[in-house]
Amino acid sequence: MSVLPPRVRWFLATKGTSAAIVLVVVGLVLLGPVGVAYATPPQTQTVVEASNAQTFETALGTSAVVTGNTTLFADGATLTESPVYLLEATPVVSLAATTTVPSDRPVTVDQRISLVVRAVDGERVFWEETDVLADESAEVTDGTYTTETAFDVAAFRTNRLAEVRSEIGSSGRVEVFVRTESAIDSGRYTDELTVMTPLVVTGDSYEFGDTRNASTTHSTPVERTVTVPREASFSGQLAGGSLLLVAGVAVAFVARRNDFSDLESEMGTHRYGEWISTGTLGTLPADRILVSSLGDLVDVAIDSRKRVVYDPESSVYAVLDAGSVYTYEPPVAESAVPTDGGKTVSVGEATQSDENEPDDAETNSADEAR
Repeated sequence: MSVLPPRVRWFLATKGTSAAIVLVVVGLVLLGPVGVAYATPPQTQTVVEASNAQTFETALGTSAVVTGNTTLFADGATLTESPVYLLEATPVVSLAATTTVPSDRPVTVDQRISLVVRAVDGERVFWEETDVLADESAEVTDGTYTTETAFDVAAFRTNRLAEVRSEIGSSGRVEVFVRTESAIDSGRYTDELTVMTPLVVTGDSYEFGDTRNASTTHSTPVERTVTVPREASFSGQLAGGSLLLVAGVAVAFVARRNDFSDLESEMGTHRYGEWISTGTLGTLPADRILVSSLGDLVDVAIDSRKRVVYDPESSVYAVLDAGSVYTYEPPVAESAVPTDGGKTVSVGEATQSDENEPDDAETNSADEAR
């Protein structure tokens, strides 16, 4: 007994072959590109990668020791990276330029700290003065080099800055910068880094701007040939195509195994069960009315307010209505069917009945007449 529902088996029996063909075709369509892709040699492409990367960085640091008369800080205290320095408390500031380079090789570093004073009209610089505060060179082997110098801001404000401001007057504004420069040679790469840090000096304090560091990274481009990975969708196509192909073969196999006659009878019982009763029909009249389908026979029963009687022995459905007999016989599969005489005939072949065969008495009478 099949575990499939009658509707499913009916579909397989009537549409199974078409469905199997569709599944197989779709499966082959999905598998086609996959086969082509895997049969074709994998593609390659050239990629450019960075090799021997090196990073250089230069930064300016500030600090000041409290030396003046103040009640805000302890005498001798060191203020580091203070947003504001008081001229009375910390008249001298320490400037430290630190350059960071690769530590796996000796690197030559030329480092300079300068004070730059400018006269600016709008965006145009019409006068500039540079004073070198420190200038050093070294071969760095541990990855870091620092140049330090002290700058008397109080004296600068009183002397040179006051002179420049007086001479410029209303012709423009005066700007002051601390410029840090580093020339770097690692043997493989050379570069120059410059940091311009603003220095704002007022009547009783000074402060440095936020621009404190600069960095750069060097590398050597290297070309490399790599294999282009196959598209991930091919895996899904392979699985889907294979599944549909197997499903198509399975549907075709199941469809061939279904007995259409028995299945149609079962479907009719399943669909029209409330109008069908099981019973024995006996010998039916020769002038009975044949209908083309079980549905048509059920319509006759409904119109005549009768029930359909199904005889499982003869596999015949019938409706008896006022002397008229309406019947429906499901088509029988094309197969050899045994008869009472022990011979086998195919459905549709003529079968002689016993009434047409001469008995022994008739044979003897024929002999006497001769």
